[in-house]
Amino acid sequence: HGHPKYYRSPMRFEAGLQDYAGIIGAGAAADFLMDVGMENIDRWEKELNRYATEHLENFKEIEIVGPRDPSMRSGILTFFFKKPVTVLDDEDVDLDEFLDREYNIMMRKGTFCQQVWYHKNEKKWDKFFPGFRPALYRASFYFYNTKEEIDKFIEGIERFLKKLNGVITLGV
Repeated sequence: HGHPKYYRSPMRFEAGLQDYAGIIGAGAAADFLMDVGMENIDRWEKELNRYATEHLENFKEIEIVGPRDPSMRSGILTFFFKKPVTVLDDEDVDLDEFLDREYNIMMRKGTFCQQVWYHKNEKKWDKFFPGFRPALYRASFYFYNTKEEIDKFIEGIERFLKKLNGVITLGV
């Protein structure tokens, strides 16, 4: 009663093969990244973040989260609008949906496990507008992105902000 029971073929082979295609693909991806050079990828991510940051800093309605120096943020740019992003209509799309539909740009939206940061800023936001809690937006850049894509991203944000022209910007 303690001995293993072996099935007949083909059931005995149900465990399957190793993911050899995945293993080969991972090796090819590692080779590719080594050819491009991780230092080149890092440098380009930081350049794209610097470029995007310079443009976003022109919008008084936007506050960037994290270190002021874009090179300290690598390929991640997180920000929020200092205003409500819908005009009292539940059908209004938010920035992430707008950029997806109009520009085929994908980005994250949410709080990104930033509860400590949120709680730290609650009193500041309540001075502007009691109960105001912004959504965070996160753009991620990598070596395959271009400055032209960031130009489209900025254009999309500018268009989105025009829709919110009548909504007060808090703390400005």
